[in-house]
Amino acid sequence: MAALLLLIIVPVIVLTGGSDGDKPSASASAPPVVSSSASATTTPSPSTTPSFSPSFSPSPSPSASSGFSPAESTLLAKLKSSAMTDCQPNSTAEGGHILAALVCHSDDGKDVAAFSYATRSDLDADVDVRKAQVTSTNGSCKNGENEVFTWNFHEGQTEGTAICSTQNGAPAIYWSYNTKLVAFTATGSDGAGLYEWWSGFDPVPQS
Repeated sequence: MAALLLLIIVPVIVLTGGSDGDKPSASASAPPVVSSSASATTTPSPSTTPSFSPSFSPSPSPSASSGFSPAESTLLAKLKSSAMTDCQPNSTAEGGHILAALVCHSDDGKDVAAFSYATRSDLDADVDVRKAQVTSTNGSCKNGENEVFTWNFHEGQTEGTAICSTQNGAPAIYWSYNTKLVAFTATGSDGAGLYEWWSGFDPVPQS
């Protein structure tokens, strides 16, 4: 994909590097623009603490007709079937601002958690809670460090917020889609590698 514009919250910094993935990666002619947030805004925590780490239950459900709630089925229908497979209900992550949650396999075998929200306010509130959990956000996600930033496709309008952090000792990334009212989390053993994976991974169809 083409290069993309990343906007975070305060000072603007032009990055000269970038990976070769689809979403936030840089090309030689148009590096991404990133601004870093000096501090995360703390908001009241929802009744359910958001999780950055996907986890599978012992018994997979093969389809939306088997053990899925209506909200989970609606979330499943929003996903790109070629990118998100073997999805299972993740009811322990539901509640508070999160309407429905699933855990799926990416097309390359990574565990990816998916979340849906009833309103944009619910999505924004969940993002704020997750941002408040990251103690330092002035690093570079591309380099495997903690960072909060906004992202987009093809230098277009902002698609959502991305949060790179360390959860339970492992690099983690959360990213949201504002208009689709969905978000995702994934973890990896290497932060820079996780960023590169994310840059080329699209769990929902582009519209």
